[in-house]
Amino acid sequence: MSIFLKIKQNISTTIWNSNLPFKVKSRLIFIIKYLRKKRPFGFKQFQLVSCLIELVKLNFHKNKNAVITVYDFNDSPPAIGNFIYWIMLIRFLNIICSKVIVVIIENKKNTKNRETHLRLFKNLCPKNYIHTFSSIEELTKQSFYKKSFFLFKEKVLKNQKAQIYYFNFLNISFRFLLKNKEEDFLISKLVKIPDSLSNFFKLNSDNICISFRYSNKNSPLYELEKTRNTSEAEFIKVIQSIRENYPNKKIFVLSDKEGSAFFKKVAIENSIDCHFSKDFFDDFLLDAELILNSKLFIQLNGGGISPVAFFSKIPYLICAKNTNFEYAFSESKLNYWSKRNQWFKEISIDDEFYYHLKKYYSNFQ
Repeated sequence: MSIFLKIKQNISTTIWNSNLPFKVKSRLIFIIKYLRKKRPFGFKQFQLVSCLIELVKLNFHKNKNAVITVYDFNDSPPAIGNFIYWIMLIRFLNIICSKVIVVIIENKKNTKNRETHLRLFKNLCPKNYIHTFSSIEELTKQSFYKKSFFLFKEKVLKNQKAQIYYFNFLNISFRFLLKNKEEDFLISKLVKIPDSLSNFFKLNSDNICISFRYSNKNSPLYELEKTRNTSEAEFIKVIQSIRENYPNKKIFVLSDKEGSAFFKKVAIENSIDCHFSKDFFDDFLLDAELILNSKLFIQLNGGGISPVAFFSKIPYLICAKNTNFEYAFSESKLNYWSKRNQWFKEISIDDEFYYHLKKYYSNFQ
């Protein structure tokens, strides 16, 4: 951590521990958090205007032409969360457009998570067919290319990371075009539960799911992900805080194999009362299904499974220091369709999470 970041962190912690009103100190540490951020001034407004322009064009073409939507794995990370945003875009287009053409530009050098990507697509968009090409140039040679409306065409053709626009485009578009059709859009079920796990899901539904991210220091992703990782001390504090507020609920920890092994070791060594989904199955889609059957989903600082909650009716409290390109609809709502008991909070330090957890419990116990 740089000296400047340490100074910012120390100042933020001092302000948080002061007797100032919550709104005042929260605002102050938020301002400190964004000092010297690399993102250019006005980036958010520019992105939202771009989404609005694309929406106007789509509204003109949606019943006249087929609509092409593309996920380019050469210009987009193989992250599952980003891919779910694109899948939800397809679900949205299926509802409002006469015909949708789905295209993947494959990256044969990096096929990480591809099996999960395709299973998610098949389960959430069963009526769509994927056209797979090796390059954008190959796509432009197809007979349907010139006859169709290409959503975010300029961004895709110029490799300008079109996928970072999809989430905010959905937020804006839902408000204008999908207001009364959320039942067809949101996720209520993701995967058929195997017979061998049917009793597990019956007995453990209506409990609390919490997702943690972990990357060890030897991982090539460590520097990129370390601000979203959960430390041993933070894991203990989070679980104990949830247990204090929800003493009669089972707590299921969701993470990848490495993260689950790390946090399980911590839980055993510190007598932490929680369960791990990886003890019962190793499947991202079943983790997602467990969330969809839970009483509450909680997350601090990130994880690729959070979009499952965003696009559902499941109650959640999600707090994050880094929001990347997702822009919240309001102070507590990330999406236009979010319910009263679906809270998203952008925080500046982890201590804010515990304040919001207590407040959430007092509102929805």
